[in-house]
Amino acid sequence: KGNNAYGEVIGKGGFDRVEGIVLDQSGEPLIGATVLVPETAIGTITDIDGTFSLNIPTSAKTLKFSYTGFSDTEVPLNSAYLTVRMEEASELMEIVTVSSVSRGLRIRGLSNLKDKHLYIPFNTVVERPLTIEYEIEAPYTILSDGKTHRIDVVQFEVPAVYSYSSIPKKKEAAFLTAQVPDWQELNLPTGEVNLFFENAYIGKSLLNTDFSEDTLEISLGEDKGVFIDRKMVKEFSKKQLIGKNRVVELEFEIFVRNDKRSAIDLTVYDQIPVSFEKSIVVDNVEISDGELDEKTGIITWKVKLNPGESRTFQKKYRVKYPKANGYLKLER
Repeated sequence: KGNNAYGEVIGKGGFDRVEGIVLDQSGEPLIGATVLVPETAIGTITDIDGTFSLNIPTSAKTLKFSYTGFSDTEVPLNSAYLTVRMEEASELMEIVTVSSVSRGLRIRGLSNLKDKHLYIPFNTVVERPLTIEYEIEAPYTILSDGKTHRIDVVQFEVPAVYSYSSIPKKKEAAFLTAQVPDWQELNLPTGEVNLFFENAYIGKSLLNTDFSEDTLEISLGEDKGVFIDRKMVKEFSKKQLIGKNRVVELEFEIFVRNDKRSAIDLTVYDQIPVSFEKSIVVDNVEISDGELDEKTGIITWKVKLNPGESRTFQKKYRVKYPKANGYLKLER
């Protein structure tokens, strides 16, 4: 179900690099979708445009796509560029469990745990200079039926900080991320993870531990309990001709509302144009208490929303440029 891939067929596999885009059924890009070569730890996640690029072994025959709240999709590698459409499967809940293939990791809110790391022993873990050895002490019954079986080796419960982020210009949605501090002490492997909310399986993601940051970020996908709406305010947006110049004034409103039963921390990003030509001037910028990076034009709003609380952010700017340049393509 949901295995839809479109692209020009240029071969029967054997690619060493594949690119593509991951969309939902309405054609909107899925940000942070997991792209994985099955039975390996080779994978990546999609960017803010829903696109991905991945180096793959020539023996790979398929790619597996996972996204929180959507059915897993496995696509044959019959093209160097894939357009994948995924189907929605279930709704986002509130409490999260993340379990890796070989070792278990359960994350909870910071207030739920007194200890920094709660270790739940199943077997003995012996750390050596270059390897980690697991002595399986608990009795298990493993059938000789030729099938793959999984057993619990180690389980930790660790504190996590949850935060939401949104780029309404790309997609009117909020994405939940769990941040786990001091994760290096857990000896977690890089690879595919299963995501559970309130003990209900909702999808897969990619756990990437191959970096040196102090905090491990785990993408948990889109949360429909946070409403986001972005629109252009037409009555304050206009075009004019003043002398030899064209003047375009644009104003946008971003409305956010927390429909969840608990308070959330939300970061909203937007952007204004940045000019590198003296003849093109961007001014009269108003960003309603947001923080503006003048080099990139990126605007950041950070807000804490209580249950049922809403906020509206305004973004307004003017662009003046010579009419001899024709019409500039600005956002809508």
